[in-house]
Amino acid sequence: VARFLARLEIPDPIARWYMETIDRIAQDSHDLSRATMATRDKARYSTERQLARLTDLRVRNVVRDEDYLEQREKLLGNLSSLEHPANVTEVFEPAKAVVLALNQAKKRFLVADDSQKRQIVQSICSNSILLDKKLLITAQKPFALMSEGRKSLITRKR
Repeated sequence: VARFLARLEIPDPIARWYMETIDRIAQDSHDLSRATMATRDKARYSTERQLARLTDLRVRNVVRDEDYLEQREKLLGNLSSLEHPANVTEVFEPAKAVVLALNQAKKRFLVADDSQKRQIVQSICSNSILLDKKLLITAQKPFALMSEGRKSLITRKR
């Protein structure tokens, strides 16, 4: 099992590059998100003003009930879509967690007790089969994808 986990490890220079790239992308996304939030705030303020004007027009009987209700629903729909900003940076945390888990799995496995070893194997491996006293293991999808990417980087260097 330890040899299998060692094969999944990502070399330190690649892991550092990956983490730095993820951090840079997350920062860029955060900056973009801040700019988007400013635009969203302006749009929200404008929509609230339009809603207030519409209500004022209805109170003064300038707008018919049908038109008022139709415009009000439209403006309220716009407002509700502006209320739920997406937190873009949260998307990148699982990617970083995969790299950390891969690079710490073997070290943790070697010093772990039996229940911790079982937990490590269950979290990283899937479809474990015991065949002729040999344990055949495959990595779960995110770990397998990282391992495949690692293999392709290593073969490109040759």
